[in-house]
Amino acid sequence: MTETRFINLPPKNSLLQFLNKGLKEAGISQRKLAEFLETDQASISRKLAGKRVFSYEEISFITSLIFERVSSIPQKPIGDLYVSSQNLVTVYSEDKISLASDKLANSKFTQLPVIEKSSKKCVGIVTDLTLLNGMLSPHKASKGNWLTEFSNMKIKDAEVIDKTPTYPVDTPIAEVAQALLFHYAILIEEGNGRIGIVTRADFLQLLT
Repeated sequence: MTETRFINLPPKNSLLQFLNKGLKEAGISQRKLAEFLETDQASISRKLAGKRVFSYEEISFITSLIFERVSSIPQKPIGDLYVSSQNLVTVYSEDKISLASDKLANSKFTQLPVIEKSSKKCVGIVTDLTLLNGMLSPHKASKGNWLTEFSNMKIKDAEVIDKTPTYPVDTPIAEVAQALLFHYAILIEEGNGRIGIVTRADFLQLLT
């Protein structure tokens, strides 16, 4: 049994209001935005008025642009904030759920990267939330003691791995912060197959 996740999208008028207000606060004119998007100003004007539709890629680019211009979050690379591969606690996809649970409890983390042992690649993360969902969603074939069965399942077989984006280590902090509004954690690519991780909790360092 898997969980269906939905993203609440704003109504069209609210989105257009946000874009127009954000562009004004960021000091980005329609002409400049047209240059960024490699289109003409008339097209941008019609889209901002709701007479034509922005593509997903255009909305993503514009919101990132606005966020970078108006946010007070530093524009330095995420390399100054994330947990590096040297300090990373992980689990293998072949490990049992009980091991992931034990590591989460003892380390006081809320998520762990999941590594495929054969390829050494990260296939996603397992979180306290996905484990809780698993505990509350017994398989139809369960013979009665679901918690014991679930605890002994391999992570790769238990439908508890969340996919999460991977960003280069030189990505600006502000860009990663925006991604964390929609994801539990973000993986950071260090090079040579090594990965680190950054979570919402890591961003609290900016307030201390």
